[in-house]
Amino acid sequence: MTMRAGTQLELSKREKILDAAVAVFSDRGYRATLVDEIAQEAGVAKGTIYLYFKSKEEMYLEAFRANVEKLREQTVQRMEEARSTWDKIKAFVSVPAEFGETNKNFLRIYLTEFTGVGSIGERAPWAEELKGILRRDSDLLREVFRKAIETGEVREVPVEQLVTMLQYTVGGMMISRVTDIRLSDDNLDPEMIVDLFRQWLRPVGT
Repeated sequence: MTMRAGTQLELSKREKILDAAVAVFSDRGYRATLVDEIAQEAGVAKGTIYLYFKSKEEMYLEAFRANVEKLREQTVQRMEEARSTWDKIKAFVSVPAEFGETNKNFLRIYLTEFTGVGSIGERAPWAEELKGILRRDSDLLREVFRKAIETGEVREVPVEQLVTMLQYTVGGMMISRVTDIRLSDDNLDPEMIVDLFRQWLRPVGT
């Protein structure tokens, strides 16, 4: 076996373990999950887990980070490809919805950490790291809205409140896709969300 092939095999096994971890953590929660259960889900020996991760906590955090980075990369790419302000906003809203549809196990973990309910996020170092991840998302939106206000495309509003409002709207949309907490049988539509913000933020007289 060549060195490159061996490296790819190791990465594949590590990713397989992380995928299994996401599935088990999303189903049982961080505290109730046993490493043995992740090993069984991944189809590997328990000892193999510890060749890649020092602890259950490290495995949880790595699984979370890997998926958050993947979601962020897709969001940034779509926003950069979009030309208009509202196409960028649409990308910001749509990508999490699309990602959540194909990664519902991770989405459950993400929402647990986002809300901080019964999660590992209660520990100060990780809570700060998660806040940093969310701040990077805020920075993306903040820059888009500031430019739109400067050019007169969007009316003058408090940018920080606007960013927070849109982030929580996206969070609500994601929650509605993995829980029964909804007021109707219809999922929130990214297109409608963006259109409502566009109408609301239209400059006076236009």
